[in-house]
Amino acid sequence: MKYKKYALLIPRKKFQHTRIFSLPDAFPQYKEPEICFNHMVFNESEVAKVFPKSPDTMYMTILRDVRTAIGSRLTFFSTAIDLKLSASDPFLAAEELVINFPYYQRNPLLSIYGSNWYYFQMSSNKSIPSLETNVTVIKKEIEHLDKLFDFVVITEMFDEGLIFLKEKLNLTFDDIAYLKLNAQKNSFKKQVHTAKFEASIKKYFAADDMIYQHFKRRFILEVKEYGEKKLKRKVKDFQKRLLEVTKECVSHYRNIHRMGSFLSLPIIAKNASTYCHYLSKRTGEFTDEIKKIQYGS
Repeated sequence: MKYKKYALLIPRKKFQHTRIFSLPDAFPQYKEPEICFNHMVFNESEVAKVFPKSPDTMYMTILRDVRTAIGSRLTFFSTAIDLKLSASDPFLAAEELVINFPYYQRNPLLSIYGSNWYYFQMSSNKSIPSLETNVTVIKKEIEHLDKLFDFVVITEMFDEGLIFLKEKLNLTFDDIAYLKLNAQKNSFKKQVHTAKFEASIKKYFAADDMIYQHFKRRFILEVKEYGEKKLKRKVKDFQKRLLEVTKECVSHYRNIHRMGSFLSLPIIAKNASTYCHYLSKRTGEFTDEIKKIQYGS
């Protein structure tokens, strides 16, 4: 398999979840970078120094429904245990945390996924307004984000988002293929939250929910404009290729038990291709690989 070569802007160690991105956080540029990918707190002015906004530049991100994102983070980081939540699974833990948020928000552990985290991560204004103080500020910031971000993938329509990305960047199925890493095996996503939980989301996570709902509507509109039947056919073809890739690459999945749920990790088959091994790498591991290729260390 032949690979296209791009110069990437990558972190010296890793971009911090609570530290606003600054160019000194990145590796010195050995040539003009063409791509930057990683978890980061977006800083529009700093990013624009390397990737000025233009018709040739694409700013993109991915958003997940706040309701399921909270439970997922509690599971992945095992934070529910540290917070001493009494719930035994991610769904109930999210309920307990959100409904009692004024009590738990004082805990520094919430810095990794605190109230209105999307707003802090994406916006130019890092001072997070509450819904009670100024809904106009939130709406104005969303208008700015709508113009700034060229493409926003919605996690709940992930494969559809990858099809759009494939066509926007002239990629192939193998360019966008993936293996599921740290995926929830027994899902809590389809459970229905209580009215009290929903009211608490609207109160304490208002900015994030408004951002998510806005970009979800925008994504659905893009699906309709593209053609729902046409997109379904392409997603079906892509998912067929994903099954082939999984069969080629994965020997079996290992389950890690966390909070009444399981995270599935792929175990790569013996004699699997380099392509398979790249697909199995987490963000940090893949970043380290890029450092070796670009800088030899």
